This record gives sequence, C-alpha cells and structure tokens, in this order.
Amino acid sequence: MKNRHIVFLLIGIINCHKSFCQIADPNISSDCITPQFIKDSLLTNTYVSKGFGNIQEAEFRIKSDSMFFEKEHHSYWYYFKVPNDAILEVEIKPFDADDDYDFVIYKYTNKDFCEEIKNQKTLPVRACMSRNDKRLKSITGLSLEAKNNYVQQGVGASFCKALTVKKGEVYFLWLDNVYGGGIGHSINLNYRNMGVQLKVGQKLVFENIEFKESSDELEESSYKQLDSLTQILKNNPTVKVEIQGHVDQPGKSSKWIITLSEKRALKITLYLTRSGIYRNRLRYKGFGSSKVLFENPQTDQ
Repeated sequence: MKNRHIVFLLIGIINCHKSFCQIADPNISSDCITPQFIKDSLLTNTYVSKGFGNIQEAEFRIKSDSMFFEKEHHSYWYYFKVPNDAILEVEIKPFDADDDYDFVIYKYTNKDFCEEIKNQKTLPVRACMSRNDKRLKSITGLSLEAKNNYVQQGVGASFCKALTVKKGEVYFLWLDNVYGGGIGHSINLNYRNMGVQLKVGQKLVFENIEFKESSDELEESSYKQLDSLTQILKNNPTVKVEIQGHVDQPGKSSKWIITLSEKRALKITLYLTRSGIYRNRLRYKGFGSSKVLFENPQTDQ
C-alpha cells in the first residue's frame, strides 16, 4: 500500500478584535526598558501615549538621518519573539487617519541594549519617518513590495522593505505618534513562510484566519495568511492535506456548531482550489467545538 501523504491543517476560527486579540496594557510601553510584549500576531492599543515616558531615548538627533527619530514625541515601545524562520511584514494601522506614526525596528543584542539605542551605538534594521499618507488611511509598516530599508522624513514611501527573520530572534518596535492625540492603533505581524517542508502527520495551526461572527464569511485580514498557506502547499506539491474547522462557541447546539465548522473548512478549501491547489489534494472536516482551541471562550464567536 502506498503511503498517503496527509497533513492536517488546523484552522483556528476566532475573531481577534472581539475576544482573543491581545489588548495592550496602558500601564507600560512608553520606554525601551518597559516595552509591551506582542505575544500574538495582532495587537490592539487604544491607549493614547502622552509624551515620551520617563526616558527621552531620542535626543540630539540629526534631522536628515533616516535611521533615527529627530525627536521623540508620543511614543510606544513593543517587543516580539520570532516564532519561525520567515519574511516579516508589519502593518501599523492608526484608528484615526489623522495620526502620523513613525517607527523604528531594532534587533535585540544584549542587556545594555536600551542604553546603546539612546547613545546611537545600535543601529535599527528598519526605520520609516515619512509623512502619513491618508490615501492609505495612514497605515505604515513593512511590505514585500517596498524597496528601501529606511525612509527619511517628509513625503515618501509609507512602507519599508520586509525583514528576513529567524526563529528565536527578538526585535523591538518603537512607535512615535508625531502629533499626539488620536484613538490608538493596531499592529499586525505577518510571518510569511520561507518554504516550509511539510511532514506526514504534521499539524499547522493558523489562528489568524478569522471569520465574521456566526458566519462562514472570511474577514478581510485573513487573506494574507491564506496566501501564505497557498504558497506552502505549492512548495510541497506531493502532499495532500485535511482542512480541519474548529469553532469555540458557547451556548449553541452541537449540530449548529458542527455545520458552521464544516462550512468554514469548506470555505478555506475552495479558496485554496481557486488559488491553484488541485482539489484532489484537499479534504475538509468540521469538528465543531469537540477539540476547542480556547478552553474558556469569552464570547459566542
């Protein structure tokens, strides 16, 4: 009997902004020594920073230098640990398009890291100081389409070049809201796969494929991750996969939950087919809430 090359893809059905998205702690993150840890790929911060915290990390900077803030206005500090080798895209989205966010990204080096940043002894790996573009809703970050590692002040590109990262590396993200005010922002870390080799029986969990509440309609933010999944399958052309749908949904009948999980798994399957993956490589199954991702879901999503 021939070995069946089946890989189970666990599609986490969650609605991040309603119940499971990481919400920033307003009591920290204004200084390098007290950064906010981004533990999920999507973080929402509705806290409006006023000033530069207790330490002014950007002092006496050269105005024309594209690597550093000329002045620290209203800042936020974050850090994150890379989960796997990838090409990192970042989306920094103000909730108010009038906000103008600049950002700098540093790779963590040692215990004197923050002091070295203040004294400009550590150089950033990416920095974008350009004026906000309201045509893009003032969104900034890292993109595969961008060409430059650094963008200086004034009218210019809103995005820097995507960053190649390795599992276990730690990076610091320093945001500066130039004019202050506003109503906060979100940060989306998108780790694009670098040719993962799938193994028989392996499970891949995609927790950021999201659907609208009580529906099989995909959230717009899910398509980047689905495109990454498509690329993984194209890089492993002999592998067959099972799409497993799971719903963490309290207060609903088991039949309704199973039906919804099946519809959502089917929706992923159809998207992959339209993206060039042969249908005979795919099968799907809905598990309802029998194998929950979160033991204590906070809403009916």
